[in-house]
Amino acid sequence: MKKSRVLEMLFLCVLISSTASALECIQCKGVENCNDPAQDNVVRCDHGYAHSTLHRLTDMYPTVEEEIEPSDEFICVFANFTLQNQPVERFKTKGCLFKNYRTCSLKPLESTGHLDCLSCNSDRCNSAADLVCSTLLIVAGWFATQLFQKD
Repeated sequence: MKKSRVLEMLFLCVLISSTASALECIQCKGVENCNDPAQDNVVRCDHGYAHSTLHRLTDMYPTVEEEIEPSDEFICVFANFTLQNQPVERFKTKGCLFKNYRTCSLKPLESTGHLDCLSCNSDRCNSAADLVCSTLLIVAGWFATQLFQKD
């Protein structure tokens, strides 16, 4: 068996085992708490945490609770709103949300600013440090498969 096939099978096994357990997300509320990594709370997604995040999002999206149907699948979200032409963050939250909901496609209550939004579905993917680490692992994995494909 080629080395690249072995790597592909190993990657598939890791992927399957990581999706078997409940999704873990970073949860925080408010600019001060979310800017302090020591305040990050790691939670296992469930209906309670998803409803909590939904409720927090009503500060920026007043109708968000009316626009979603709960499901048994979850995503991690990160939302950050900054006022236009000002470096001051006005709103920030991280947490679990129902998978069938597209937070990042909504327009915020205030249109005079910039919304940074991320939704993802791997453990702790809504943490800035984990986003950098995940990207590096993907790039390293791609390089490794390219090296082994030449045999």
